[in-house]
Amino acid sequence: FASTGVSGLVAKFVWGAALQGVHRLGARHFSAFAAVCTGTSTLLLVVATATQSLPVAILACLLWGFGFGSVTPLSEFMWADYFGRRHLGAVRSAGTPFSVLATAVGPLLVAIWFDVAGSYDGAFAVMTIAYAVAAAAVLASREPPSRAAGSGATRDVAEVGASAHTAAPEPPTTYPAGMPVI
Repeated sequence: FASTGVSGLVAKFVWGAALQGVHRLGARHFSAFAAVCTGTSTLLLVVATATQSLPVAILACLLWGFGFGSVTPLSEFMWADYFGRRHLGAVRSAGTPFSVLATAVGPLLVAIWFDVAGSYDGAFAVMTIAYAVAAAAVLASREPPSRAAGSGATRDVAEVGASAHTAAPEPPTTYPAGMPVI
């Protein structure tokens, strides 16, 4: 449905604005909410199929797009916020293969489920549970330490082994084009 794409596009602006400080909740809470949205939409697809309800299917697609539309802005923000920007490439390169593997294997497992069970309902139920577990795991994760001035060494300084007596250079507050640094 086009509704998934439209709501995903809208979601990127909503999540991006929220991450820029429009809302007081952090990326951790936003990510958990997005996982709940996506899990709920998966369950709604099962309901829409069972009831042959087009309005429920459209609602499921809108909710899916909104939840899944958060993946890029929220994950990029959380990677940088949790691990720092200095070694972001190295950290991402360690985690990305697992994401790619899950993305490649997931549809195959769902197809096998359908071939064996004759329905997607069970696979979608498992996916809904996986989204709930993901939301709980994100909420259970710890926020990174503050990088506020005067709070001691930042993560980036600690990552490269600088002594506590060496002050870290202040990161820029804007990019040259005037874009805010997240």
